[in-house]
Amino acid sequence: MATFTTSDGVGLHYTDDGDGPPIVLLAGFCAPVESWEFQRRALRGAGRRVIGLDRRSHGASDDVAHGQRLARHGMDVRELLDHLALTGVALAGQSMGASVIWAYYDLFGADRLRAVVTIDQTPRMVNGDGWDHGFYGLTNDNVGTFFDNGIPQTGRARKTG
Repeated sequence: MATFTTSDGVGLHYTDDGDGPPIVLLAGFCAPVESWEFQRRALRGAGRRVIGLDRRSHGASDDVAHGQRLARHGMDVRELLDHLALTGVALAGQSMGASVIWAYYDLFGADRLRAVVTIDQTPRMVNGDGWDHGFYGLTNDNVGTFFDNGIPQTGRARKTG
């Protein structure tokens, strides 16, 4: 993992793997770049240069009290693009990472971008009444206790143990 220092003195860690058109991945609140591991592998396999950014106070980046506005996070993305001399970039963000993309876009427009992908949670988390696209296994019958022991296994993630 590499590091660069922002204009306000924060060390940000990032990954940079593969060749081809660049895509920058921005994780959600409290999530590190590793949360994109399945997507990183698939994108590299599809011939993309995959850059993952640990935003300030996330993952292996410096944990700081200053600069915790979305506008500053958007500036951090711009400074990463400057640091790596990237153009023609696809930005992909999940949850708060999507908000960071919109902050970048608000500050810089489509400059340097070829695509934007924002990913957020389903508009309805609870399954039922003809809707089966919510969180796996979450229904009106178990909504009060479903997360009592953390996030249940969905069968969709890496096997542990």
